[in-house]
Amino acid sequence: MVLAASLMLHRGRWRLVLVAGLAAALAAQVALILPYTRLVRPEVAHATSCDAGSRLRLLIANVQHSNQDSSRLLAAVQAHDPDVILLMETGAWWHAQVAALARERPYTVLQPQEDPWGMLLYSRFPLLQPQVRFLVEKDIPSITAGIELPSGERLQFYGVHPRPPLPGDDTDERDTELTLIAREIRGLRQPAILAGDLNDVAWSRTSRRLQRIAALRDPRVGRGLFATFDANLPAGFHWPLDHVLLTDGFALCALELPGDIGSDHLPLLVDIVRQPVNVPPLEGRTQPQEGSWP
Repeated sequence: MVLAASLMLHRGRWRLVLVAGLAAALAAQVALILPYTRLVRPEVAHATSCDAGSRLRLLIANVQHSNQDSSRLLAAVQAHDPDVILLMETGAWWHAQVAALARERPYTVLQPQEDPWGMLLYSRFPLLQPQVRFLVEKDIPSITAGIELPSGERLQFYGVHPRPPLPGDDTDERDTELTLIAREIRGLRQPAILAGDLNDVAWSRTSRRLQRIAALRDPRVGRGLFATFDANLPAGFHWPLDHVLLTDGFALCALELPGDIGSDHLPLLVDIVRQPVNVPPLEGRTQPQEGSWP
């Protein structure tokens, strides 16, 4: 409609200039979105076998701090039975509501906060050297922990939720946090997963730089947008803010949006399996715990 109205209001050479400009803008947008279609080869290969010993089902969800309905999230967990769950925007109320998750996932890193930056991590598999870190801002936590799969293979997990840019503010804090983590992943000698609400779309300059520095792959490439925000808008108006990015050595068993949980974000489920590689050991394993870590 905008294009038609513009063409009616302009004549002669200006119409041609307008058409050319709009065509160029459309081509640029298509080029950004094209990788997230089935027209390109996936970055993360389809798994030919999803062996239980090397498999990890990860659910991430920004539950929205003001959301007072935990039943839909718990129903999604029951339906999909993830091994690892990362929840964001979790305060004391959410911490209490989802405490039962620790029964089957007794390895936890819990950082509830009465602001939009609380994080809760629940794992069925042992966690190694878990930490809550405040890398750039004193109120913005991130989580890191090794995860030991049933096969004995080990990987490093990073849960992040940097502060979004606001009108009149720059993105320095968010970009700095993501760059620090990207450089840390690049220096690792074991496979890694970075997951969370990055407050940025997958094709932005910041996201591409993160993936380039850390050599991370996006399982959505070649499969679809799997857009998670804003869940309050019609489906065609969502964009991907929540991400699970992987180093080499993983294959994809499944990628899903489990559905509405009452938040402005949709949860994202990524089901992956490790490919055979040599992984150096990590030291220090946590014990199952019901309280917060540390």
